[in-house]
Amino acid sequence: MFDRRKKENATKLKKEIIVNNRSVILLAIAFAVCVAFLGTPAPAAAQDYVYGPSTCSGQAVIVLDSGLYNFQMDEWDSGLEECITTNGVGFTITTADFVNATNGPPATYTSVYRGCHWGVCTSSNPYIFPIQESNLASASSSVSITQPAGSQNDAAYDIWFNQTELTTGQPNGTEVMIWINHQGAPQPFGSQVATATIDGVSWDVWTGRQSSWNVISYVAVAPSTSVTNLNLLPFFSDAISRRSLESAWWLIDVEYGFEIWTGGKGLAATGFSVSAAPKVAPAAKCTVDYTASSTSPSTFQGAITIDNTGAEYLSSWTLTWAFADEQTITDLWNGIETQSGANVKVNSETYNGALYPGGSISSVGFEGTWNGTTNAVPAAISLNGTACTVN
Repeated sequence: MFDRRKKENATKLKKEIIVNNRSVILLAIAFAVCVAFLGTPAPAAAQDYVYGPSTCSGQAVIVLDSGLYNFQMDEWDSGLEECITTNGVGFTITTADFVNATNGPPATYTSVYRGCHWGVCTSSNPYIFPIQESNLASASSSVSITQPAGSQNDAAYDIWFNQTELTTGQPNGTEVMIWINHQGAPQPFGSQVATATIDGVSWDVWTGRQSSWNVISYVAVAPSTSVTNLNLLPFFSDAISRRSLESAWWLIDVEYGFEIWTGGKGLAATGFSVSAAPKVAPAAKCTVDYTASSTSPSTFQGAITIDNTGAEYLSSWTLTWAFADEQTITDLWNGIETQSGANVKVNSETYNGALYPGGSISSVGFEGTWNGTTNAVPAAISLNGTACTVN
């Protein structure tokens, strides 16, 4: 695959994000001139929400399925107009007539993804990414595509591994591409090194080295227009056997879409899904500040701050505790609360699940009732099943 994150220069980069009919303006500063075909980290971004499920913005991102997935336009080597409409976890390209030469980079990689792409992350509840390759218990994906005649493109997974858990720029591990179909002359980056049989299907295997990461591509010998529960683990194992991937590296992102050189109108992906699970979920290390103040002889207001004092990134969180003094929560914000007797569970919302090492969540609050005599701080509060220090 050509490195498509190259065209930014030392200017402000505006990236429109549309979230559940709201678009987010990402304003980022590129710190160095980006040279074609050399890896360059993406700059940090700030967000502002507006409306719209469809877009013609060349750098649009649309949040899908309550934040579990993102659509991204990523038109990076063309100034021609491209427009799309999203539908479920998928999209249709309604306007595109690209004219890029097939011996050079594609005009765009129009796609959907789950995980973190250049620091723009989906809210992957329950826990999913990042997962160290050696800790992957399962990873699978499904998608269906439409490829009208007349375009030159590949229809491919673009799966990213980083050498550490997190990055806000170019991943420095491995890019695994799985071409389930393609049209015309384009070929993968690098050179063909083998034909492998994976789960009974033949794939031509291509490998190469970009400036700061490995690329390995699998091209279906018999192209398909859909896959159902495609098991990704055998591809990762094959990549490790070819020294293109290390088991210590972290899976951070699974994308699916079209690299388009010419044409593009009518290309569509539908029913995209990604499922992954670790063998062992990361343990939380945490501190919880819990405060309660009476608002009347029978009511009180509580506030909770969660501090991640460990080294693990949490893409979602769950707090649990037991009240000792007949307290009952009547309303809670910035979390999803359930209470059974004295036992309380609070799950993160789709918009505040990310809890980075050293990070905090300080916006959880609630109103409740108490017995008017004693309103003790819970003796124990757990984060994702691990006991926290309670203040």
